[in-house]
Amino acid sequence: MKRKIKHVELDCPKILDAITFLIQFGPLKREYPNEAAFKEDIQATIQNYLEKNKLSETVRLLSDSQDQGLVAPAAIFGVDFYPDIVLEENGEPLVAILVKLVKSNPAGLVQAAGRALVFSHQYPWVLSLVLDLGKRRREKRDLDHEFRADMWHNRQVRFLFR
Repeated sequence: MKRKIKHVELDCPKILDAITFLIQFGPLKREYPNEAAFKEDIQATIQNYLEKNKLSETVRLLSDSQDQGLVAPAAIFGVDFYPDIVLEENGEPLVAILVKLVKSNPAGLVQAAGRALVFSHQYPWVLSLVLDLGKRRREKRDLDHEFRADMWHNRQVRFLFR
C-alpha cells in the first residue's frame, strides 16, 4: 500500500537552498580519489560562497577535523558522532553537512541515510551529500521518493546525490 506524503512548506534557511544549488550545479568535479578530497572541495566551495556573499560575519563553517571542540556531537548508544561540516549562524548550529563517497558497495548509501537520521535529532537541518561512484542506475522509484520526502518533511533532512 502506497502512503501519501502530505506536502508541507518548510521555512528552510535560504543559505541551505543556496548551498544545495551550488553543490548540485557548481564547479565541483565529477569524481574524487577519496572522501577527504570530496569533503575538502565541498568546504572550499561553501567557504568561498560565504565570503563572496559577505556572510562570514554571521555564518561560520566548522569542520569535524579542525574544530571538533566547537562542533556539537550527536550522542546515541553511548557514543558521540560528529558531522563532517557544520554551518553555524550567530553562534548557533544551523546545518549539519554529511559527506559520503560511495564506490561499489551500496551499504554506503544506507550509512549516509542512517547518519542523516542520527544528526537530525541534534541539528535543525541536515544536508547529506553523497557522491555515488557505483555504476547504479538512478531511475526514480516510489520508495526513494517516499523516503526522501518523509525525511525532508518530518526530519528536515535533504539528500543530494552527485
